Amino acid sequence: MIRKHMSLVIGGVVFLVLAAVLGWLLFANLQKYGEAAGVRDTASQKLRRLVKREPFPSKENVEAVKQQMEAFTAYLGELSAKMREGQMPEEQADYSQFAGLYEDMLSRMDREAHAKNVSVPPNFAFGFQYYAAGNLPMADETPHLVLQLRTVEQICSILFDAGVSTLLSVERPVFEEAALNEARNASEENEGGRRRRRMEENAAAEAVPAGIYTDPDGLFTREHYVFVFRAKDVAVAKLLDRLSSGQPYAVVTKLDISNTAKPLVAKPNAEGGEKEAGVRAPAGTATAARGSSDGTEAEILPRELRVVAGTEVPTLRMEVDVYRFPEPEQPNDEEGEEVPS
Repeated sequence: MIRKHMSLVIGGVVFLVLAAVLGWLLFANLQKYGEAAGVRDTASQKLRRLVKREPFPSKENVEAVKQQMEAFTAYLGELSAKMREGQMPEEQADYSQFAGLYEDMLSRMDREAHAKNVSVPPNFAFGFQYYAAGNLPMADETPHLVLQLRTVEQICSILFDAGVSTLLSVERPVFEEAALNEARNASEENEGGRRRRRMEENAAAEAVPAGIYTDPDGLFTREHYVFVFRAKDVAVAKLLDRLSSGQPYAVVTKLDISNTAKPLVAKPNAEGGEKEAGVRAPAGTATAARGSSDGTEAEILPRELRVVAGTEVPTLRMEVDVYRFPEPEQPNDEEGEEVPS
């Protein structure tokens, strides 16, 4: 009898097991279903309340947001325009035109330096030594190179207008691969090739040229320039005041002042009379501290007698960060779906 109904018994047991499993799954997901249904009902009620508002959406809120957007857009435009005052515009120049632009800049700088009584070294390259030798830039490097050319000319004109006595050197951030390789080779020759491997490793690790920084958000770019010149105190004050005007937007990050003039010493005359001023001796030497080579006593004059404020012409090394700000992007008016009123 049992064997005759064995298949029915097995089928019943399997059915009971499946029913138990399905019941457990249903009970386990019942709570999740209730939570999801509650969230759905809350969202539905919120949507119905919003739709039933008159008008929908609120015109007051729309006007307030629109006025705020217009105010912020106008402020951004005014601020961007103010910070871009005096900024050199970008030029689309071909690499074959760079030599002519560079020669024109050298000619203008020479005339301006002569007119402002500023002396410059012979065959002065203004930081573009690689191209003064007759080399041409790569096509993709030319636009930024022309921009650096205009920037150097602009800062040098400010130096000349301030009344510096002598312009000694100009350093710009070198980003061109050919110019960088030539600078590395020259450095290796001067140092006997001892730093070849380390310079190659550093060059491979550098993703951004030294002295050039680009803001990750695209708000500005910054380039580091170095100018070495001689100037009196009045000219230095005028120069710093001019650079602080923000046209172009430049920040003096460092200013080193050194005076290589020898101090004045007093030398007694042969008859033992009053001391004569005007003899110069290197500071810290035996002649300056004790006396001259002929045995006569010589002492350094007091500071108020050997230093006349404003008449010395010290050597200055000025480091400047020049900023560039792009044109602000105009917001696009996207057409959206019509909102029922």
